[in-house]
Amino acid sequence: MKSLNLNLSTLFKYMSLKLQPNPAAKRNRYSAPLMSNVMPHMCSRLIVASCILVAAVGCTARDSTSSAIAKQFTESKGSSINLTAAGPGAWEKVCVLGPYSNNDTVEQTLGFKWDAETKTSIQTNESISLLLFVQEKRIVSYVEHPRNNGDFSNLTMQCFPREKAQFIHDPNPIKGWPGLFPKNVE
Repeated sequence: MKSLNLNLSTLFKYMSLKLQPNPAAKRNRYSAPLMSNVMPHMCSRLIVASCILVAAVGCTARDSTSSAIAKQFTESKGSSINLTAAGPGAWEKVCVLGPYSNNDTVEQTLGFKWDAETKTSIQTNESISLLLFVQEKRIVSYVEHPRNNGDFSNLTMQCFPREKAQFIHDPNPIKGWPGLFPKNVE
C-alpha cells in the first residue's frame, strides 16, 4: 500500500498547476480573467488521474486475493488452497474459468451474463485462471489468478459453494494435467 500512496502522491504533484491568467485575456469588471489556455490541460490531467485512481483501487482488492491464494499455495508447499480463507468478503460460490474462456462460457457456467471479455484477459491469456466470486446472481469479485501459483484450470466451467471451496494439488490426476482439484469436505 505504501507504493500505491507514493505513486498517487507523485501523480498529484504532477497534476498540480499554477493557474495564471492569460495576459492577453480581456477583462471586464464582472468576470474573472479567461484561462482557456490552462483549463483544457487541467481537465485532461484530472481525467487521467481519476482513471488511474479507479484502476489502482479496483486492482488492489483483486491483487490481494490472488496474493492470499498464492501465499497459501506456497506455505502449503504447493499442496492445498482454501478459498474460504483467501477469498474476498461475502460470497456464496466461486466459479472457475480456464484459459480462452469467452462470454458464452461465462453465461453457461454462471447462468447469467457477465462481460469477462472486456473486464479480464481470460479469452487470450493462457497463464491465468479466472475465479468469479458470486453472491445472489452477481459477481462480487473476480481474480485473474496466475496458474503457476495454483492451477485451477482443470476445474473450468465448475462452481463450488463457499463451504466446499477447498482444493488440493494432484500431481498425477486420472484426468487432466497436474493442478488443483476439490478436496473432499465433509
